[in-house]
Amino acid sequence: MSAASQGIKTKLRTFFAHFNDDSRSHLYGVLALELDNLAFETSLLSSTNTVNISAQLHKYKGICRYLKIHNEALYSDETNKIELLGNITSLQGLLKDIESEI
Repeated sequence: MSAASQGIKTKLRTFFAHFNDDSRSHLYGVLALELDNLAFETSLLSSTNTVNISAQLHKYKGICRYLKIHNEALYSDETNKIELLGNITSLQGLLKDIESEI
């Protein structure tokens, strides 16, 4: 596992540690659903539709800021559909990795 992934997982654990068990579980579910929806909506866009891709990137960056991972490798200003989908998928994977701890 890369040091960057481990660092992001640590930040995610720290984020969720601020909530009680019920809230933590609910928040995890909402976050997972939001990322699923974001990935699905982004996948439907044309690669040339930069306006809507930028809007999806804005949503993704908002999630990253909320999770306090806005200075990590998964946080990018690149308005490229493939990179955005890759970052969303990576974040989904990292969340899945810590799911048993939530």
